[in-house]
Amino acid sequence: MRYTDDDGLDEPTPPNYNLESIPMPPSYKEGGPPMGEDATDDPAYYRRKRIKSAHMVEGLKLSARDSATVTEAGTIVHGRYGDLGVLDGIPVEYAALLHPAAEGAAAFRSLGATEPGTIVVYGASQPAGLAATQLASAAGNAVVAVVGSEHNGFDTLMDSINGFTKEPGCCVPEELATLKKNFYELLESTMKGDKCDAIDTETYLSDFVTNTLDYAEAFPNTRPAAVGEHYLEFWGMDKDREHFRENMDAYLDQFTKGSPPINGDALKAKLNIDIYKAMKAKFNPQMTKVITGDPHGEFNAADFVSDISEGKWEDPAPEHTSMYEFVVDRKEVAELPKSGGPMKGCIVNPTPELMNAIAKLGSLKLPQKTLREKAEALTFLSDGERNAITAVTTIVQVAKDHNVPLVVTGGSLPGYKSTEVTDEDVQEALSAMDIDEDGSSRLNYFVQVYRAGDFPIYEQYAIHRQNAERLAGPRQFVVTKS
Repeated sequence: MRYTDDDGLDEPTPPNYNLESIPMPPSYKEGGPPMGEDATDDPAYYRRKRIKSAHMVEGLKLSARDSATVTEAGTIVHGRYGDLGVLDGIPVEYAALLHPAAEGAAAFRSLGATEPGTIVVYGASQPAGLAATQLASAAGNAVVAVVGSEHNGFDTLMDSINGFTKEPGCCVPEELATLKKNFYELLESTMKGDKCDAIDTETYLSDFVTNTLDYAEAFPNTRPAAVGEHYLEFWGMDKDREHFRENMDAYLDQFTKGSPPINGDALKAKLNIDIYKAMKAKFNPQMTKVITGDPHGEFNAADFVSDISEGKWEDPAPEHTSMYEFVVDRKEVAELPKSGGPMKGCIVNPTPELMNAIAKLGSLKLPQKTLREKAEALTFLSDGERNAITAVTTIVQVAKDHNVPLVVTGGSLPGYKSTEVTDEDVQEALSAMDIDEDGSSRLNYFVQVYRAGDFPIYEQYAIHRQNAERLAGPRQFVVTKS
């Protein structure tokens, strides 16, 4: 008996070899690896330890306040808010994030928005800002979520937050808020909605006739192809002049021909919206043949227009079949996103760049400085810090212009009081974090869990990642222990 592999190597079979020479692992003999108590019989099977607590990372240690502990009775005890009872729909890893979730709920409550409207959230990728964005959107508000420079380079994150905000809300980088005029226009269109008048189909015809006559004049069929006149000018040596036009005609013969003479008055008299629609319908099957490589023959749109002007067009207008087809005879406007409504308030969750900028400027005692000294102080800020200061200044001005409250959460901002979490906010956060049977919830976070109960080194590794990453991703570190 010999063995031959796919490469043609012919090797002898070892002596006494058969199909049972290499037995399967014991754990797979009975239809799979052992589960439950039987798993302890297999030394190769690792059974995870029961999670007893979950902690967020705070500085160079695990947080005792932002933590969730499972009692023997199965209840959850939070480090800040005490006994939360049995949380069937909230994993213990997720319960550790209750405080930033409650801060977001407190920020939204502090706006006092009894009816839906437009809300601006700065720091929408930060824990409390992300919670405020989702809770406000779930309540029917149009949220303009502004993401700081530390995270707005993550396309997946921007798409995710944009999905959390219902139209006409949206997610934008803070660089847009530094351009005040553009940001104001975005807020205006969000609050009032986009306006679009009814479509005048006759405009299509007049524009088409004008463009067609210009095309016929620029590319007549007296040339070998629809090219500019300079292609037929000879710039070579005299010895090549004799055969230049013959060679050029042969080369241009592969391209689309030019336009025959078209009588503009006759075209205006003969053309109507049905004929225009029928002519445009010829382009879709032609494009399909070109893409698929099927024979498509000679196709010259200018010949179609010439037939129309001479009254030779007989093809009827086809029925609209494709949902992506541009229908030229449709006069009504497709339903546009509804307006978000009046401005209800602004929420600011300070970002790391903003806090750094505030710390640098605060140490300089700017109120006591001259205008020149203030300008010099701003010059020495990094681009990210300068953008953060400018964006928040714009949002503060938005709140003043619309006479609405500006709420600070998840940090502090000079001159403004940060929100205080109440029992009502905690219960709202728990309700929003509860995961339904279909796996959905009103409040979602990006979480990276380190199971230090199984691998103790993960505790120090999570702390290292939290403090050492200069461009940390938009996720929350949670460490579980047993």
